[in-house]
Amino acid sequence: MVMDLLYILIPTTKSRRDRLTQCVQSIKDNVSVPYAIVTYENSRGGFVPAIHDMLKGINGVVWAIGDDTIVDSNGVDVMFNKFKEIDDINKVIQPDDTILHGAVITMPMCHARVLERYTHKGYLHWGAD
Repeated sequence: MVMDLLYILIPTTKSRRDRLTQCVQSIKDNVSVPYAIVTYENSRGGFVPAIHDMLKGINGVVWAIGDDTIVDSNGVDVMFNKFKEIDDINKVIQPDDTILHGAVITMPMCHARVLERYTHKGYLHWGAD
């Protein structure tokens, strides 16, 4: 299992490219742990099916976020380092998303297989944000 690289999964759409650009820049400015950004420009199917497509071939730690996410501190580094300390493959770390404050997992950091296993493929996230 690859634990030294964080895969940041960001589904988006053509109409949200400007938001994606801001999101990616905030990651570049504030994340120092090794990471790979994986984007998926989607025209149908919504957030969750796009995430499942992105998970194919990834065997490591993922962080699934929306293209409207702005990283403004070292919180991703803190989460990733804490994730590597916990000895449980089924763990999920959730940042304070400033909306639901951790009560619902909206931005999970977990192993790719956990996200794949516990996220319903048929869920459509159209306009839910």
